[in-house]
Amino acid sequence: MKFIFETPTEYDELWSCVHDSIIYWKKVRQECQGKICLQVDGSETHYDEEYVISEMIDSALMLKAIEDSPHPVWNDETKSYDLRTEDYNSAIITKTLKLVPKVECKEM
Repeated sequence: MKFIFETPTEYDELWSCVHDSIIYWKKVRQECQGKICLQVDGSETHYDEEYVISEMIDSALMLKAIEDSPHPVWNDETKSYDLRTEDYNSAIITKTLKLVPKVECKEM
């Protein structure tokens, strides 16, 4: 999957949304493990850890696709060349994708 970003703002907004979803699912995973409680009334979560990990992985793969897509250079929106980051991804992607069993690893 490739995205086409016409402005740095488009890239930043989508990147931020998907990045934040990984952080959300990490917190839900901590709740599944009994480390924290996200409910105001103290009740337990209805998610299981397997589902949460799959959501984290899906979000990490989406973030990887976003980062690997061409996008305008931030400093100057008038430049005609694209900045590509295919050789480098955010640490959150690398760390999250380590949760994927080797057999089930999928590419977007």
